[in-house]
Amino acid sequence: MPMRGHLMLIPTDPIGRNAVADPYAAYLLYDLFTGIDATHVHDHTPNKAPVGSVWADVDGANAWTINSNKATCSGGPDQSIEIDTGAANLSIVLASVVPGNYFAILARGDATSLDYVMGQIQTAENLLQIAYHDGSYHALANVAYVVDPTDTISNFEFRVNGTALEIRIDGVSKVSTISSYNLTNTQVGLYGYNESGVCTVDGLSVTAL
Repeated sequence: MPMRGHLMLIPTDPIGRNAVADPYAAYLLYDLFTGIDATHVHDHTPNKAPVGSVWADVDGANAWTINSNKATCSGGPDQSIEIDTGAANLSIVLASVVPGNYFAILARGDATSLDYVMGQIQTAENLLQIAYHDGSYHALANVAYVVDPTDTISNFEFRVNGTALEIRIDGVSKVSTISSYNLTNTQVGLYGYNESGVCTVDGLSVTAL
């Protein structure tokens, strides 16, 4: 007969096999940019982020939006958004990026101004470039890289580890350099320059190094 008025407990074994695992446990930040079309990225919640950390416009306003479950940039010069990861030494990876004109992953920003290091795809100049911005733009290293603005690049990675800065694609190092600029800032971001809406990114993951 069924028991009434009693609470039946489901035992949990010592290694926690009944617990729900965090699918993003390995990451400081993870964002699939899933959301309603035309939502501003600064109004969007990542799949995982440090407590209290949100996307914010740094340069320009409202240029980065969600479209077809990707982050898309449409705007003039220096359109960037940033979010705090809580760490300075990072691997920042995009599962896919359509670069448009001038796209970059930002690292070690301060969320207040044009102040960061960047791993950039410049399709107009056929370059991959590492640079930093402190109010003025300073190119540090580049390598020839021919890609159409509408092509999709998989596994685009910008690594910042101490003074070592590096761009990798599909795990292969493409260009690297040394810089001591902004060694301790913890914001990462997305950057577009004179983008027409072609520039889109998806699957942002950030891990500590």
